[in-house]
Amino acid sequence: MEINDFEIIWVYTVDSGRWIKKRDEVKEIAEKLVNKTRIVEGLVRYCTAQELEQRAGSGKENRAFFFTKNDQVKNDLKLLYESDMDNVDPEYLEGLQLFRAKLTTFDIVLPGERVEPVEVHLLFHSSGIFIIEFWLKIKNMGLTPDIINEIQLLPLTEDKITFKLPYRVLKDYSMVTPKIEALLGKEGESEERKISIEMTFHELVWIYWAIIAYTITTAKVTDSKTLHRSLRYNVFSFFPVLLFNFPEMNSPGELIEKHKAELYSMLCQELHLKPQYIRPELIEEKLKEGNNIAERTDYALFFSVESCMLLFSQQTHEILEFLAKKQNHTVDDQFLLEKRDVILVQELLQMQRFLIQLYDHLLSKKPISEMETDELAQMRARLSKAVEGFYNVKLLIKTSTIKRFENGRNAVYEFDKALDILEKKLELIDSAVGTIHSNLMEFLTVLLGILVQVGPIIALTLAGENALPAVLISTGIFFSIYFGYKFLYKRWYRRHQK
Repeated sequence: MEINDFEIIWVYTVDSGRWIKKRDEVKEIAEKLVNKTRIVEGLVRYCTAQELEQRAGSGKENRAFFFTKNDQVKNDLKLLYESDMDNVDPEYLEGLQLFRAKLTTFDIVLPGERVEPVEVHLLFHSSGIFIIEFWLKIKNMGLTPDIINEIQLLPLTEDKITFKLPYRVLKDYSMVTPKIEALLGKEGESEERKISIEMTFHELVWIYWAIIAYTITTAKVTDSKTLHRSLRYNVFSFFPVLLFNFPEMNSPGELIEKHKAELYSMLCQELHLKPQYIRPELIEEKLKEGNNIAERTDYALFFSVESCMLLFSQQTHEILEFLAKKQNHTVDDQFLLEKRDVILVQELLQMQRFLIQLYDHLLSKKPISEMETDELAQMRARLSKAVEGFYNVKLLIKTSTIKRFENGRNAVYEFDKALDILEKKLELIDSAVGTIHSNLMEFLTVLLGILVQVGPIIALTLAGENALPAVLISTGIFFSIYFGYKFLYKRWYRRHQK
């Protein structure tokens, strides 16, 4: 099997280390990235309901704010905007849940000294986690499934790769790691130049992550190490999306029938196992028609825990050319929109997957029985908000996208099982906070009883002739302290339950 038109998107989900308490902080973060970094070439942030009201009658049709450095970036962001508006519930977007950005492209040197550009995109979410996507297109190289498996697993290798990074990427990174200044050359040299560096793929991802996390952090950070320690969850999770274009094949069914074993090896990342050694029933099960969640017959779409695979055929070209004319798009833009609809689902799935792992990690670091009252209350509020987010029905509006998303949630990742565990831990936190609340109220009741009994006796002993007023005043003070403390505690408790 030879592949000549291939794209891969590494979807990296990472933590910023920042708890976002108010949605307006998302606007502030977007502004910081635009104003304080060089790597942000364009950014789109969706308007809130209030901002949309202010825009009414202004002639501005877009439901978002755009910042762009050139027309090409603006066109790319408008396609992302169009995909989001077609698929995501407007109420979700108006809630300042996320924004997108186009970051600076770099070059990767492939075998045979072939240099290819890698586009970089950012999706920032109000949970404080963000996604960095690295897009690589490879044409006319005659790739085999084994080579594609090696490419999609580049993030796991320790081998050094040659990257050509633009000056502005390294200049931004020097904010976090000053020693990188030595690579930048003398002042006055062109800022458009690219600098060749050998590093692992993970080190490259680290550079982009560090620039973003350092720019938006509220913690006291002096270098990349202290920035790394500020993370709530120290995992860089990646998921590859594989896009194949087979214009020589009339339909995806024909392709699957001819190359089923090879497709299985790429979908499930069987890097070292030859197809003939894989049990045929496993291949048949994974690539059976029932697991193809494409809506049309001209292409095929498969999910696995390891990756996602999209297969275009000759019929896809004919259909998308027709749609492009109807919607006043170029054919390339129509193809991009088709891919974006698939990638959007993976973005949402990977964010939910990462959030489940994040909260499981936080709850495993310290037993609930050892948490202080403030810790329990904060964890309860955050976990409750996260669980509600998983069941948010106002997320997607397009039937095909909902179907793909639910397939990933239930059939591939089985989120329901993980959510059951989180909900049980939430019940344990509720129980622990409730126990503390009951114990405090019981202690205060006993204390009040003692004070009511002992207070007047003390007052009578000390007051002499003014005994009666002293008793009334002391009793009033004791009741005021008790009920005042009880009232304040209830307010604190309710506030942290939200």
